[in-house]
Amino acid sequence: MSDKKSQIFISSSNTDSKTAQDLVRALSLRGVTAWHDSELPVGDRWMDAMEEKLSQASIYVHLVGPDYHSSRWANFESGVAVGRAAHDKNVALIPVVLTGATWADVPSLLRQWNGIDARQSTPDELATQLVKIVERHKQAD
Repeated sequence: MSDKKSQIFISSSNTDSKTAQDLVRALSLRGVTAWHDSELPVGDRWMDAMEEKLSQASIYVHLVGPDYHSSRWANFESGVAVGRAAHDKNVALIPVVLTGATWADVPSLLRQWNGIDARQSTPDELATQLVKIVERHKQAD
């Protein structure tokens, strides 16, 4: 499951970075390639890596916590994902509502996609749900 078509880009505010890191690890244990900016090695050019990962992803997971809307980078990542989805029907966007947030916290740009209510879920439980989505996504290709 680690080919280019199953790569997941995880977007979050800095506040939810730990959740994103835990999710990347949980997905990796299940054979799914996922990337979050916390994976960037120290000294690497972060913007180059961000652009590369944004362009390689076919699934964008937006971890929406209470601070998501105020993160300029999360908003940038959302815009890129929506732009890709507008031009490629094989691109999936998944807003994920985290503890402390509500559906009203999901940016209006992302509200046209069905999301996951993960307010009562662990990163491991969320990873299990996302693996099912990845499998469906690959079958649709």
